Amino acid sequence: MGAFVGNPYSTTLTAVGGLPPYHWFLNSGSLPSGLSLSNSGIISGTPTDTENGDVTSWPFSVRVSDSNSNDMPAFGNFELDLYGPPHGCPTKPVQQDSCSGTASIYGPYPDQGAAGTQQTLSIFSDCFGYDSWNSVTLNLPPGFTEVGSPTVTWSGLNAATITAVVNISQGAHVGQNPISATLSGSGCQWPTNSVSYNVTPFCPWSVSLASTIQEPLRDLFPAMETGIGIAVVMDADPSYLYWNGAQIAETLITQWDSCPTPPYPQGMGNLCSGGE
Repeated sequence: MGAFVGNPYSTTLTAVGGLPPYHWFLNSGSLPSGLSLSNSGIISGTPTDTENGDVTSWPFSVRVSDSNSNDMPAFGNFELDLYGPPHGCPTKPVQQDSCSGTASIYGPYPDQGAAGTQQTLSIFSDCFGYDSWNSVTLNLPPGFTEVGSPTVTWSGLNAATITAVVNISQGAHVGQNPISATLSGSGCQWPTNSVSYNVTPFCPWSVSLASTIQEPLRDLFPAMETGIGIAVVMDADPSYLYWNGAQIAETLITQWDSCPTPPYPQGMGNLCSGGE
């Protein structure tokens, strides 16, 4: 179990067997300042001890007795991890009327994705305002569409993580795209710096066979006995503007080394009859 400095904390200890109700006592060790153990087994409060960004372990043991005076008490050992605020952050939220300043964000991770895909971005904030802001509005470049609303997850180690799902259109700008945000809370709004997201070119998911053309190739390749050839035209969607340089290879399988016996397949009669 873990607690964060400056954040309300509560956990309930449980016992098995005996005759309820149980009665709980701190047997040895101590709890961080601001936390206490109730007779009913609830550890609660708002911890105030801080190691400024580090994790501090608080070992302690408890004693629990049931309602049968003839039963012996039981003992248990626990360890509470206390997380201090991020380095450089205040131990208390900023005042509600402190609306000046520019917040900082960094990320996002992943820091790149292909056009025509959906991405889940994790953007991290620094400790600006600590936990006085509780919502965020993303400022996205053209070609980016937000799916739902971003969520904010607070942590005592790295301030907050902003999670957002975005669709990147096929026509999004290939290369670096700026993303910024506006943090809101306690009646204040704070603009942020921008971070770069690299859009890679769209890669088509599939290609289609546009047409097949049968042509006499004797004039081009005199060594060919029959002069029968097939030209294959492939179409890739979308247009070449989003082509990422990948090559498409098609293998044609030979069905005959010479003209087949009649009846000829459609379109081969004039080619295999000794004429043109």
